[in-house]
Amino acid sequence: MNRRRFSEGLALLALAPSLPSFAQAPSAPLRVNAERLRKRLEGLSVFGRPAGGTFADGVSRTGFSDADVEAHAWLEREMRAIGLEPAVDAAGMSRRFDPARSRD
Repeated sequence: MNRRRFSEGLALLALAPSLPSFAQAPSAPLRVNAERLRKRLEGLSVFGRPAGGTFADGVSRTGFSDADVEAHAWLEREMRAIGLEPAVDAAGMSRRFDPARSRD
């Protein structure tokens, strides 16, 4: 798998929670802002890059390592910045929670 295919899959995963269902086609075509997606991926790639490395050098983040914990904290800050409330599951994975869609 190359980086482009991985990024496309990541974009789809990022959109998945906002879609009503995978079985339904969205009423309007989904558009991804490629520049914004790349900026966010580059921001996330800081955590786990080789020393002195760049985005093109790739990332290695072992689960629960300092880099992994920092990456999750970054993701949670990004979520809060757009009005989502992050939640962490039992496996330590960050997930989004949209307070506007809450079922009280």
